[in-house]
Amino acid sequence: MSRTRARLEPNENGERCKIRVRYFETDQMRRAHTAHYFVWFEACRAEFCRARGIDYLQMEAAGLFLPIAEASCNYFAPVAYDEEIEIYAYVIEMRRASFRIGYVISRGDTRIAEGETLSVLVDRTGKPTSFTSEMRDRFLTPR
Repeated sequence: MSRTRARLEPNENGERCKIRVRYFETDQMRRAHTAHYFVWFEACRAEFCRARGIDYLQMEAAGLFLPIAEASCNYFAPVAYDEEIEIYAYVIEMRRASFRIGYVISRGDTRIAEGETLSVLVDRTGKPTSFTSEMRDRFLTPR
């Protein structure tokens, strides 16, 4: 990722999730299809929020949503059917109405992929809105 802005590196404030590659996630060569990496990012992002007491259903009921505005992934090594991988999610950047989460996918000591997503906090009309200080603190600090 060749961004010139300052960024946080993986840190102790992230969340780790383990997933075993399922058969339907693989192609004819039994390698995980690249599209599934984004699904794994989302699964770990949900755990990241859950660990911080961020209840997305409550946010939606209050008229707040977190659509993904950008997503990227760099692939370094393949993963195969039935291999266990670990996804690590951490906050890279927090802004007034958006946040960027970084992801590292690994198998043991092998880095498989890394990526990031940018989410924007919007109201029911789709207009960006600011995080409250409580929400910001929850994203930055595990419970």
